[in-house]
Amino acid sequence: MMKKLVLEFIIVWLAFFGVRVIVKHYQDGEKIHYTISLDNVTYKITENYTKHEKNNRDSYYFDIKLNDEHFIFQTYESFRQQQHLIQTIYEYHDEQVKCILPILKDNKIVTDVICKEQDDQVYYHQIKGKYEKLDAYVSELKLLQKVYQNHSKKENTVKTGTSKIYTHTLPEDKRVAISNYRGVAMVDATGKIEKQDVFQSDVYDQKIKAMIGNYYLVADYEQPFEIDRFYLVDLVKNKEEVVESKYMISKDSYIQGIVGNSVYLYDRSNQKQYEINVEDKTVYEVGNANLKIQYYDGSKWSQKEMYDIATTDIYFEEYPDVTKKNSNYDKVIRVGGEITGYYYYFRKVGDSYEVYRAPVQNDRIKTYVFTTTSLSQIYYIDENVYFMNHNDVQKFDEILGIQPVLTNSEFEFNSTILYKIYEQ
Repeated sequence: MMKKLVLEFIIVWLAFFGVRVIVKHYQDGEKIHYTISLDNVTYKITENYTKHEKNNRDSYYFDIKLNDEHFIFQTYESFRQQQHLIQTIYEYHDEQVKCILPILKDNKIVTDVICKEQDDQVYYHQIKGKYEKLDAYVSELKLLQKVYQNHSKKENTVKTGTSKIYTHTLPEDKRVAISNYRGVAMVDATGKIEKQDVFQSDVYDQKIKAMIGNYYLVADYEQPFEIDRFYLVDLVKNKEEVVESKYMISKDSYIQGIVGNSVYLYDRSNQKQYEINVEDKTVYEVGNANLKIQYYDGSKWSQKEMYDIATTDIYFEEYPDVTKKNSNYDKVIRVGGEITGYYYYFRKVGDSYEVYRAPVQNDRIKTYVFTTTSLSQIYYIDENVYFMNHNDVQKFDEILGIQPVLTNSEFEFNSTILYKIYEQ
């Protein structure tokens, strides 16, 4: 009898342990290693599926090793939690460039051809036309050409004020909002334009304003001297509200940054800091000589003395800044989680910044993604990035490369014109 009970206990324990292993496998993902042999060439693949990690998006990370060369990429595609995703690999190499195109299950392509000229990676669309033989090779990849065609749309543009919007490059679930001298305009992928004028006439010097979430906030500049009222436009509902303030705020103020649902404003003349919450429609004084100045570095809050801000404007960091660890770059930030996010590396070249990207899981191999003329007004949405380039807003697309989103002839000389990409 005792032996039978012990045996039953062992069976139940093994069954429980087995279920735990299976559940953990599907909840947390797993790193696996496998090989693919094609035309006498063996590719060693590391595939790391990460799931259900707090503050991290589920992702697949791949490292493809060919001889001593590593090609890496990451995707947020779900693939129904499957593994051993890479089915085949197309490869091109000569004395100048090495390239691969990984094909995943169900003939899925999640990245453009990945190439290496030196140490850093570059996408094919960025060197197209540079190597004649490579161009000829890519043109024969019928599956990739079909993906190019499916992602591309017939050019379509609309105009509002001084802005021209390329609606064919907007995802169907996204809109673009552009501020102007009277208010804000919203445009969707069909070309539909909605406007919200908050001022009766043109106001040219609007420094106290912000795009936050699905809202546009701007101070009431029609007040003569000081401000105790803000206009708040819901960009999805195209609805205007007024946020009243019990404080009189000088026009000599500036936006320090955005954290959560709040805009943080510093009044230089009165040496006070305010928090404007767009959800609660409230304004609070949160910083002064006694309270000190609240500061957000992209991950945590701290306080600064009043003299720290007396002669130099201080702006919040939107993302964790890791520049100190990367002395070869002018600015480095982390976008997304500590496991499945990306590092973005900004290197100043002339009046622009060359931007590289690397998955947090492997920051040794970087991929050049785009060039920007401004470190502000950059929106990171999935693998895509929206950024400024002189008078243009452009989009980096993982497969199609750089695409135009909008152009405004006044961007370069008027930094108070704002834009925002948001969900409808």
